[in-house]
Amino acid sequence: AAAHATRVGHSAEPRAAGALRLAHLALARGDLAEAGRRLAAARTWYGTHDPRPQQFLPLARIALGIAAAEDRVADARAVLLPVL
Repeated sequence: AAAHATRVGHSAEPRAAGALRLAHLALARGDLAEAGRRLAAARTWYGTHDPRPQQFLPLARIALGIAAAEDRVADARAVLLPVL
């Protein structure tokens, strides 16, 4: 269902939500490259015009997970501090 939501024919928000769900799954599997690609897609589809907590908090969670898994402490802090 998440992969279907990312296909053409859906508006940007469902596509972003699908990409975000796939990023969660990829991160849980340890596939950091795929998680990063899905995170970038979700950010693109959500856009920057109307940031809402229900959008930017899950994005930050994935970015934090990727940075932590790659032992990039400074990047993890940079992601975490703005959302606290």
